[in-house]
Amino acid sequence: MARKLAVLGVLVLCACSGAMLPQLTLAQVQWAGQQWTGMEAARIVAARQLYVARCAGCHNLVLPAAHDLEKWGKVLPKMALKAKLNECQQEEIWRYLQTSQLAPAADTTSERAGR
Repeated sequence: MARKLAVLGVLVLCACSGAMLPQLTLAQVQWAGQQWTGMEAARIVAARQLYVARCAGCHNLVLPAAHDLEKWGKVLPKMALKAKLNECQQEEIWRYLQTSQLAPAADTTSERAGR
């Protein structure tokens, strides 16, 4: 019984931790690094984790593609107040949302494709 509860606990944690939220691709991480000075891979990945942790704390996680950036620009400041995000955290999440929507998911250059 204890083992079943432990497995159930892990499944719940995975479901709540953004397991359904796609990971950023290498191309997206590289794009973010080109857009913002100092935005290394670990930082944009941490921004995704912050989004998951703070946004899914009160409601089901909304996928970045669910809204266009104009809508996110209106929703994020309101939700940031409720989630008690500081200005830096809000900016990191905004960059994550932009990366999710604007960055190419895969490298489409001919060099990378082996052409």
